[in-house]
Amino acid sequence: MKYNQNEDRFCLFCDEVLEGRLDKKYCNRKCNNDYNNEQRRGRGCETKKFIQQFERTHQALELMYPKSQGTKYINLTKVISAGLDLLSPCTYFKEDRFPDELIKIANYAYHLDKRNHSIIIFKFK
Repeated sequence: MKYNQNEDRFCLFCDEVLEGRLDKKYCNRKCNNDYNNEQRRGRGCETKKFIQQFERTHQALELMYPKSQGTKYINLTKVISAGLDLLSPCTYFKEDRFPDELIKIANYAYHLDKRNHSIIIFKFK
């Protein structure tokens, strides 16, 4: 990148006029650190959101599993209030016992019965 010596250059963080070397980007080390920290904070926000969503859903299944244990349906509203997010990242798979797919989150899976507004939870070893 070529710089014109006659043009003013500005710090990437605080927009102060830069003096000195033509390839200088920041007015001092603090601006350099603050700029880079700000850039890092912005990265991974979407990933972090999905991880938190996944963890909340896993915790809700873990909390509600003793009430279901793969044999009883429980009220879907209770599981949702415990933290289940139906939009959480998951894996779908087919099981012969159920007409619909099962939804797997880590070591738990659940079958959603939309007609009866209920859920059955399974745990994998």
